[in-house]
Amino acid sequence: MTITTGQTLEVTLAWGQSPLLTGRPDASVLRLDTPAGYAESSDRECIWHFTPVAMGQTSLTYTIRPICSTTQTCPTAGTVLRFVVVVTANEPQ
Repeated sequence: MTITTGQTLEVTLAWGQSPLLTGRPDASVLRLDTPAGYAESSDRECIWHFTPVAMGQTSLTYTIRPICSTTQTCPTAGTVLRFVVVVTANEPQ
């Protein structure tokens, strides 16, 4: 995906699983805003916001695992999502 400086990138993942940002972006290109990975119960989503700080390319990697109760056998495998983010200059209008 491509974004420009001055924009905000929002990553929204579905509720009901346990997503973890396991591959953080290059902080010189994309800053992780706080709160990070918060739950939005009204929309049933987990949300991360990022702010581009300079032109360049970086990636975000999430590992998603199921949420299991203590009485369940939980799978050890998860899903890995990787996004490549290219930040370009904000063109004057």
